Amino acid sequence: MKSNYTPRKLNISLGEISQKHPLRSAPPEYKSDQEFAKILRRWAYMSEGEIKAEAPIIPPRRIRQLIEYINGNVLGLPLQNLKTIIRMRITEENFRRMFSLWLDTYDNKEINSLLSAIVQDHPEIPPAVFKASRLTSDVFLDVLKSDNIPIAVGKRCVLLRGQVESFKRALQEYKVSPESSLGKACIENYYCYCDKSAYLRTKDQDLKRIVSRYNENQIHLYLRNFLSLLDIQEFKNFYLVGKYLIERHTDVSGTNRFQKFFNAYPQNLVIKYRRWLDYITIRDSFRNNLSDERLIFWSDYVPYTEDIHMAMTSSSLILKFDQYVIVEFTEQTMGALYVYEKADFERRIRHRTRTMKNSELRSYLYNSPYVERIIHNGNWQGRTRRYLMRNRITK
Repeated sequence: MKSNYTPRKLNISLGEISQKHPLRSAPPEYKSDQEFAKILRRWAYMSEGEIKAEAPIIPPRRIRQLIEYINGNVLGLPLQNLKTIIRMRITEENFRRMFSLWLDTYDNKEINSLLSAIVQDHPEIPPAVFKASRLTSDVFLDVLKSDNIPIAVGKRCVLLRGQVESFKRALQEYKVSPESSLGKACIENYYCYCDKSAYLRTKDQDLKRIVSRYNENQIHLYLRNFLSLLDIQEFKNFYLVGKYLIERHTDVSGTNRFQKFFNAYPQNLVIKYRRWLDYITIRDSFRNNLSDERLIFWSDYVPYTEDIHMAMTSSSLILKFDQYVIVEFTEQTMGALYVYEKADFERRIRHRTRTMKNSELRSYLYNSPYVERIIHNGNWQGRTRRYLMRNRITK
């Protein structure tokens, strides 16, 4: 059957295009078949009636070639007619091949829409292809319409934890080869959708190494999931990850970069991230000396604070609670910690923590009014803890 129109400018050989843009799964016969390239062009520009009349008489070999071709569409042809042919001539064997190719081209929206149509037009075919797996027609349709297919598949695999020996095995349960493009993407993005236990099983340095390879979009996916799942006190286990995020992506709270990064985040997640920054501030204040008594003690109180920041000039750590503010010095010579009512701190003390040297501030605080002064000797932690509880500072 003759088409009404054949574009004259599409005269480049299929072989030339294939050399420049090789398909991952293209078979040898497709790469060198210039005759088939002419056939493809003719099909692509037929009328709807013509293509429906021709589809039933196309040889099976050409249908197989078409399935190999359509994933890449290296000729840049309109795909509507080509998709019509496949929908009319689909078989179990052809669908199996399409699914195999899809594992390496899962982000092709044209192919995803075609596969969705086939699953709905021919409900008898997918079960035969998906048998002996957890993949069903309904699950496949849900995956195909997902905005992020690797995460949609990965989340289902995470649910199999404890039922299979590994995440790779979970992928195979859904007929996804770990070596396919989709399988690799699921593994690469694992920490963008994993469950809480996976984070807590991962060492800080290992998670930092993984997260440092993520692009901006992956960082947002990871961070939303991470902040949603972990409790505030669990953030203290991820100092290196937090430092990396501050330096490369978020900056500290209150900056324009911070506001822009978290612009679309729900407020509860932003608050949790700020508490994570507070843990990092405490560790940085005491030079990341994990044996420092002050670091250990105040890390337990991050969930109760509104804000924690470091005053570099005076080497002091400022811990803001609901109604009180505590000033703790961070140098090796501990000195005493001071407790102030929040309004009094803002009026008299805050600007001095930023302008006075350490010795000057110590002297000023000692000789001016305060609510409580606790010296770091003996069981200072017990005395401080009882004071905080007695005065409901950590309510």
